[in-house]
Amino acid sequence: MMKPCISTPLTSLSPLRFNIEWVDSLFAGTDRVWVGFSGGVDSHVLLHALANHLSAEQKRKLAALHVHHGLSVNADDWLTHCEAICDKLDVPFIAERVQLEAQASLEDAARNARYSAFQKVMGERDAILLAHHAGDQVETVLFRLLRGTGGK
Repeated sequence: MMKPCISTPLTSLSPLRFNIEWVDSLFAGTDRVWVGFSGGVDSHVLLHALANHLSAEQKRKLAALHVHHGLSVNADDWLTHCEAICDKLDVPFIAERVQLEAQASLEDAARNARYSAFQKVMGERDAILLAHHAGDQVETVLFRLLRGTGGK
C-alpha cells in the first residue's frame, strides 16, 4: 500500500456543491458536525469541500474524526497525514484508536469499532458526515451478492 503524500493536493475539474438550505439547516441544528476522515479520497473531498464552502460560523462547528484501526502497517502514517491536513484546513481533529473484537468478518469488526468510536466522541446534538463514492456502494452490493448474503 502506498504511503499518503501530503504535498500533492487533491484537485477536481468539477467542484462539489452542496444544497445551501440543507447545509444551513444541518449546521443550525447541531452543536458539532463531524466528518469521518479516513484520509482516503472520498473523505478528503468531503472535508475540503466543506472547509472551503462553509461560513466562518459554520466552520467553527466543523471537526474531523479519524478512526485508527491499526489494520495496516501504514495506519500511523494515515493518522499523521489526516492530522496534517486538518491543521492546514484549520479544522479540529480527533483520532480514536480502536481494538477490534472477534466478529464474523474483519469488515464487520472494523465497522462496529468505527461506530463505537463515533458514539464515544459525538455529543447528543452532533451529526457525522461520511463520504462514499458510487463505486463503494456498487462494490458492497456485488460483494454481498457474490457471498449470497443479499443487500441490506
